[in-house]
Amino acid sequence: MNHLFVKWLTAMSICLGTGVSLIDIHYSIKENGVMVSLDYNGPINDEDIIVWKSDRRWVYLSLFNVDVPKNKLPQQNFKWPLKKIVIDEFNNSMQLAILIGKPILGYDILNSKTSPGTVLFIHTKMKTSEVANLKRHIYKK
Repeated sequence: MNHLFVKWLTAMSICLGTGVSLIDIHYSIKENGVMVSLDYNGPINDEDIIVWKSDRRWVYLSLFNVDVPKNKLPQQNFKWPLKKIVIDEFNNSMQLAILIGKPILGYDILNSKTSPGTVLFIHTKMKTSEVANLKRHIYKK
């Protein structure tokens, strides 16, 4: 009887404790913005993601029913224009606050249906010289 109870208790703790967790955050700097990739240990629903930007160059990404990794230290040194990433944990949810050093024009978010990950692309203002170079490159092709 005790053996059966231990199996039941183990199964229940696994079922109740298998929420989705953030595994890693990667970013890539582009001429026209920053691409932030989030990896999870399981898929999340589109309805569990909210993104908005402030007028002070912050982008906020709220992830409901996603846990923060407990054993990872946040990165401290970032490549320009990414200045800072702050992770806040709430009741079984989390929020990423991303500070960008250039004016933010907007953002796009893609939540994968086939793999446990989300990509947030933050569009930033390009310098006039960068835009001119890009136009020249497009016209040549």
